[in-house]
Amino acid sequence: MSNFVVAHPTNSPHVAQLVPLRNGAHDRASNWINNLLCSYYQDCQAPYTGGGAITPKSLRPTLPTKADELTNVFVTAPNPAEAWVTFAYNFKTLRENASVVVQDALGRQVALLAMPNDQGQLVLDTRELSAGIYTVRYINAGGVEQLDKLIVR
Repeated sequence: MSNFVVAHPTNSPHVAQLVPLRNGAHDRASNWINNLLCSYYQDCQAPYTGGGAITPKSLRPTLPTKADELTNVFVTAPNPAEAWVTFAYNFKTLRENASVVVQDALGRQVALLAMPNDQGQLVLDTRELSAGIYTVRYINAGGVEQLDKLIVR
């Protein structure tokens, strides 16, 4: 059995309907139309790979900027929480009396967890908390570094 492509006339009404749908569009449907036109009608066009205002992706690693080197990272997960929640942190600046404070909707403190290292994770058992929305404050040197919302189911 031989593999060959039968070329159809490029002036058919099918081509006239498909070409405007392909040109200028960059979605999955236009990609399929482009494949169809190329396979059956030999009307091939290079696929859209970016360009214009979009910066192409580079395979070279990017070096962190000065702002990235000085940004502390705090993550509250999973959120919403059912049985437990993890507070992950990574201090890039000086850590001084750092802690995580969890408050209920009325502003009452329900948990206070000290951050003893420059990097780590703290776990809070949320089964003893009422279902609702809580405020998480990441505090360092007496000031709030980040404010998060925690939902407990």
